[in-house]
Amino acid sequence: MVDQAVGTGAGERGGRQWLRVLVVGLLLCVASVVVTFATANTNLVPTVILLGSFLVPVTFAAYAFERADQVVTAQRIFAAFVYGGVLGVLGASVLEAAFLKQPSVATYLGVGLIEEAVKLAALWLLAWRLPRYSMRDGIVLGAAVGLGFAALESAGYAFNALFTMEGLSLQNLVETEVLRGLLTPLGHGLWTAILGGVLFRTAAEGAGCGCRGRWSAGTWWWRGCTRCGTPPGRSRCC
Repeated sequence: MVDQAVGTGAGERGGRQWLRVLVVGLLLCVASVVVTFATANTNLVPTVILLGSFLVPVTFAAYAFERADQVVTAQRIFAAFVYGGVLGVLGASVLEAAFLKQPSVATYLGVGLIEEAVKLAALWLLAWRLPRYSMRDGIVLGAAVGLGFAALESAGYAFNALFTMEGLSLQNLVETEVLRGLLTPLGHGLWTAILGGVLFRTAAEGAGCGCRGRWSAGTWWWRGCTRCGTPPGRSRCC
């Protein structure tokens, strides 16, 4: 079978490092927010933004790493998280500015399509010439790319939320980061992980898959609907 590539490496990593990352990161994040509120020290704002934006993505990346095989090393996950995230936000910003001008339902769907397309392109570049392909490896690397994108995008949203007509608002910043932290796993990580698994499965089989186009279409449809608040209709895939 295609996914027999998942060997003993996944079990050797073991432990619950992701839980430690989450707990320690959450404590540091709360402490930075409390100290910033108490002292009104604007020098701490970048610390609050970085901790709040990267806490959930890094936790999920650590969780995925513990369940990857020997092909997906720490170096590859780090590269997917950083390079994939940067390439994704840059590509999405350029394409959205060029093609999406007026806010509408079509615009929200277009945003979802562009973001998933650039993340998938970044994943394809990072996966070039891997020694082996399996669905699980695609899911892990796809999630890393999507969560890297989410971390950088959340930092941008938090930075923008800081500025209001009345001046700097730390409350708006924190509320934005909490909301983004809750939506990140589904809003970015899940969709790119699905596409990564399908892409790697197709590469492993050495043949095209009729479902891949449907998965891609379904992904950007859901992403667009979650942005504009439109409930998507029920559909079936093969």
